[in-house]
Amino acid sequence: MRSPALLVAVDHEGGRVQRFRDGFTRLPPLRTLGRRFDEDRREGLSLAQSAGWLMAAELRAVGR
Repeated sequence: MRSPALLVAVDHEGGRVQRFRDGFTRLPPLRTLGRRFDEDRREGLSLAQSAGWLMAAELRAVGR
């Protein structure tokens, strides 16, 4: 086994930059969350938090 463990990173954001698609929830482009924040700060923050949690949970489920 390699020591230290190999770290592999992927830019996974949403919209066109969503790298993982099969088996993952389709996420909106982050600019959409930013625009929503500009319109309604509370809702924009809530959407960003939900999208971040979902992205992290799904990526964590397939990793270690």
